[in-house]
Amino acid sequence: MNSKNSWIYVDSFDKKWRFFITDSSDLAYSIDDKDGISSDNKIIDKDVLSFTIHVNGNQLHIIYFNKDRELKYCKYKEGAFYGTTIYQFEGKQLLIQELKALVCEDLLHILYIKSSEDCNDRGVLSHCIWDGDKVDIQELKPINLVSNIEDHYAVERLKGKELYLYFLTVENELVKVITGRYNGYRWGRFVRLYTITGDVLFFDAKSLYGVINILNVTKEDGKYSVDVVEVSNRAELLSSTKLFESKSFKDSTVFMKAENKLYACWKGKKGIYVSERDEIFWYNPTEYKIKEKSEIHTYNFAISSENPNYLEGNKILVLEGSESFKLFYPPMIQVTEDQQFSTEDNLVELLSQLEKSKESIEKLEKKMELTEFQLQQLKEESKKHINEGDKELIEQESIDDTKELVVPKYKNVPLITKRVISSHQGEGYIPEVRIDVPRHIRIGAKVEKVLLKRPRIRRSTIKIMEVPDKKEYYKVSFRYKLPYIFELESKKGNLYRFMGEIEDRHEATVYIPIEAEKQGYRFELDISLIEAINPVLISKGFKFYVNLLITTKVIVEEEIIVPHYSKDYPKNLVNPDKS
Repeated sequence: MNSKNSWIYVDSFDKKWRFFITDSSDLAYSIDDKDGISSDNKIIDKDVLSFTIHVNGNQLHIIYFNKDRELKYCKYKEGAFYGTTIYQFEGKQLLIQELKALVCEDLLHILYIKSSEDCNDRGVLSHCIWDGDKVDIQELKPINLVSNIEDHYAVERLKGKELYLYFLTVENELVKVITGRYNGYRWGRFVRLYTITGDVLFFDAKSLYGVINILNVTKEDGKYSVDVVEVSNRAELLSSTKLFESKSFKDSTVFMKAENKLYACWKGKKGIYVSERDEIFWYNPTEYKIKEKSEIHTYNFAISSENPNYLEGNKILVLEGSESFKLFYPPMIQVTEDQQFSTEDNLVELLSQLEKSKESIEKLEKKMELTEFQLQQLKEESKKHINEGDKELIEQESIDDTKELVVPKYKNVPLITKRVISSHQGEGYIPEVRIDVPRHIRIGAKVEKVLLKRPRIRRSTIKIMEVPDKKEYYKVSFRYKLPYIFELESKKGNLYRFMGEIEDRHEATVYIPIEAEKQGYRFELDISLIEAINPVLISKGFKFYVNLLITTKVIVEEEIIVPHYSKDYPKNLVNPDKS
């Protein structure tokens, strides 16, 4: 049985169904019971070129394309397969590749790449919707196929009828990743996300907590790389993480989701590498060694949602021996006794770390009371510092309007000058930031540092309101974002990074003279970081405080002409001495 053209389906009773296309182009299947005993092969249909499987609950759906250019459907019911024709294509040289299907609110969505036998490097990504009677087919996007890759696209359903499509295409000898969204009625515009350099070996996408994780396996300059790119449902690039890099790599890779976690698995020299992602970040890959001699293969995969080992993923790693055929379930590798994988070393190391960390927990708990007391002192000192610095800051920001500008005396040049006519320093305040950190990381961990980038002001949210009974005074309300990076070093020496943003709103009262309104004015907002107070341990993670100072300036822009002599001529003006 060829693993690339075969499917394994695990039902609710944990029986393994093997679907495959025989050498004579028959679509056939066999069933393995719990003891691994296989039934005789049974034929579903003849002259089949390609097929796919989708499981909805405990219902098995099979979609396939045959030599008569028919797109057909069948489902398993009461011990037999019942089929029907969905659509009849035209064209003798037509090929349908990479079939994928999913059921969404009683509609069967089928995606595929339509190509031709005489042109195997180009195709059209297409979408078919079937309600059991009528069919609607739409050609989405022509693509240039990437060589040596099985899957060019991935489709994810986040909520309701919405589908998110991610696919590869070659443009100017570079591989581009493109995305598009189906809102339940029509497809929106397609957007280029990023470019992949080197040779692409694997491509897949899975959603977790509303974020799409795209797994890329590439080869460039003799090095293999496993990377994850995180994308929002608005096609915004959020982050990129390198999971693995090596000069040697096996081509068996799968991407799965189970128990609100993602698992990237690939074949290693002595076993299988597994990298896991929870609600916060990706973990470093761990290699699970294989004790017995067996070969690792990748199979297309589907499982009943009623099976206790249920996971989302269309491929799975299988260990095949002379008398064994075992599936690799990433969520179960540390608790299943009859697996072939060696986890004793990992468990011993984990228990050792937990034992050593008991003392660290006690020390951290004792330091918490002292840290809280020091934090309160820092708050009081920072408020005092802010109040004393108000007058000094305003004096420094005042500008002398009588100062002459530097322009050549033979030229009258209109210049846009800026004058600060009002400056207001808001009160300093200390927002609190809480970060949940997994227990096994924060035990015995030490804080490395807190980095803060310059905040981004969202000027579109500025609101200006008149202050009652105060002529020429206005209240300015705005929102801001302060990005931060929180680095944590575990007791084992691993460095973990948490990224986020502090988002808050601030109000300030500013003075704007009436004459300034005639000339036009604008606001300039500045957030000054006084200090970042060291993080402290809380019940589920860490928290730290950021002492901020907000300054609001009112700037008038006006056009004036001031003649003045200078030897320093602007580059765009002619030197009068040489003309």
